[in-house]
Amino acid sequence: MRSSKSKKTIRAAVFSSGELCILDSFAMFKNKHLVDSIKTSTDRISFSIPEYNLIARLQDDNSFNVQFNEGSYIIKVEQKATNLGNAYYFFFHCPECSTRARKLYCIKGRYLCRKCGHLGYYSQKLNFYDRLLYMQAKIKATLKSKGGSLDRKPPWMKRHTFERLKLQEQIYEATYYYAAELEFARQIGGNPPRFEDILTEMRLRTMF
Repeated sequence: MRSSKSKKTIRAAVFSSGELCILDSFAMFKNKHLVDSIKTSTDRISFSIPEYNLIARLQDDNSFNVQFNEGSYIIKVEQKATNLGNAYYFFFHCPECSTRARKLYCIKGRYLCRKCGHLGYYSQKLNFYDRLLYMQAKIKATLKSKGGSLDRKPPWMKRHTFERLKLQEQIYEATYYYAAELEFARQIGGNPPRFEDILTEMRLRTMF
């Protein structure tokens, strides 16, 4: 019914840090034979979490009937045809807001979308200054991963793409220093420089 090899594949795709805290609809419905075998099993159990006494049973319409220590709820699943015509994408519907989502996150036994679970992305958790530094580092990492840098265009990257990334990095850096200058000016009662002047200085610096 559920071979150890197939189950291991699903666990690797769906489990996170050894616990079933993230459901990925693409991974869960990738193996059609495994899905069908769960539907024809006597208990229809797709997964369980002992910590919350949670048991999720797969229904004929691909939805999940979830029972846990605080009650029960349904995770609806939407089937969407791909452009190929003979294959399908599967998406969850958040039990809280019904928004379509590829991934749901376990919050004390309730699977919710990122918004309903109040889960922000890493960059959203950073303060204003750290977020600017993070975005700068992200651009540098992108160029480095493709064999380039801010001073050297990566092979095969289009020139306009490279210039756009360089400009974005300069804007993030200029914004960082402009915000710092504003804060300093407020503290001493002085006049901060114009943002355009700082950006021009950043761009001139990269030319030499």
